[in-house]
Amino acid sequence: AAEHYRTALERNPARAEIWVQYGHVLKQSGRRDQAESAYRRAIACEPTLADSHLQLGHVLKQQGEQGEAGAAYLRAVARAPDCVDARVELRRLGWRCVKGRGYKYWSTRYFQRR
Repeated sequence: AAEHYRTALERNPARAEIWVQYGHVLKQSGRRDQAESAYRRAIACEPTLADSHLQLGHVLKQQGEQGEAGAAYLRAVARAPDCVDARVELRRLGWRCVKGRGYKYWSTRYFQRR
């Protein structure tokens, strides 16, 4: 599968969705550093795609980079306030949303560590 995605990326290097899928294959095969790079390439291609930030957060969390993972999840929520997976992961990392603000206001200044 990785070879298939590499070939697709040679033809379409600016397609964020392909970079995300390539990142999944890399992550599943244990190549987390390469998966991180693929997700970062997806973000570079299309910074507004929440899924790229979400997936980057997942791989960073697996690598023990909790702070960077939290920042990636926050970016996912900022781009897609209804991104339940990112909100769940933020809570798992010990973050909470300060009540009284709509989801569209989620950012680092509205989160506090427990």
